[in-house]
Amino acid sequence: MDDSGYEIGFLLRRAHVRASAAFKAALAPLGIDARHFAVLHELVHAPHSQRRLVDLIGSDKSAMVRLVDDLERAGLVSRQVSVQDRRVQVITLTGKGTTTLQAAQESAADVTTVLTEHMPAADRQRLTDLLREFVAGPG
Repeated sequence: MDDSGYEIGFLLRRAHVRASAAFKAALAPLGIDARHFAVLHELVHAPHSQRRLVDLIGSDKSAMVRLVDDLERAGLVSRQVSVQDRRVQVITLTGKGTTTLQAAQESAADVTTVLTEHMPAADRQRLTDLLREFVAGPG
């Protein structure tokens, strides 16, 4: 029976569970989790408002407040009132946040290597390309 018509959802879920568990273990020594990593990753090139971060990582407002609170307590980000709109708080990566993000990125690369080392390099690249295309698609 050809189950390729619906199997992709199941496979993506299993891949997510496998990768998440490995990533969680790798980030634990840094004192962050994948949600914190996602926020730090989005701040690496420019500060963002909390609202923009909600959109970028697919979170909700109350969860984002807690994430930014966690990161601020850890000294990884700072909040500043926007000069354009005093109602908006802009989140900026601190020096410690930059260092932690770099370590997390190295850990993520190591996890990716372990998770995909059984695959030929061309297949790893193709998987990455296909996932980028899938994520960027409509809907």
